[in-house]
Amino acid sequence: MTGMVLLGGCTREPEPTVTVDVTPVLPDGAGSGEAAPKTAEVPPPKVRPDIQPPPGAVTEIEPPDEIEVVGLKQSAVRDLLGAPTVVSADGPAELWRYRTDKCDLGVYFYFDVEREGFYALQYDVADSGEDAERKAHACLKEIYRERQQF
Repeated sequence: MTGMVLLGGCTREPEPTVTVDVTPVLPDGAGSGEAAPKTAEVPPPKVRPDIQPPPGAVTEIEPPDEIEVVGLKQSAVRDLLGAPTVVSADGPAELWRYRTDKCDLGVYFYFDVEREGFYALQYDVADSGEDAERKAHACLKEIYRERQQF
């Protein structure tokens, strides 16, 4: 009789099941015979103005004097600058475009056979004109600042 009670206490009730509707969302014009776009827009992170930092909290992190992305692998650039606004192919390169209200920066990644991954080999700033290097560094700092605010 005791054995029956112990066995009855070991039974498990079935876990509840959850049903999720996974209807795919297609971009405008999809399925109409048009080719899919080659770029992907990444929405900016949502800002919650109703959330305030605690008193005495550091609200802005000052970027380092020099920010360098050339030679970094993709994950290191993402850690430094955050997710790109747009990712696209540019010949053999993968182009990550970062856009702010003040600048537009492109980081070009090429596959490195020896290191077996994509690494940044160059970057540029749209409409940099004269003093392109100074504007590129200022843009890197701006993107870094914006990333630290989230």
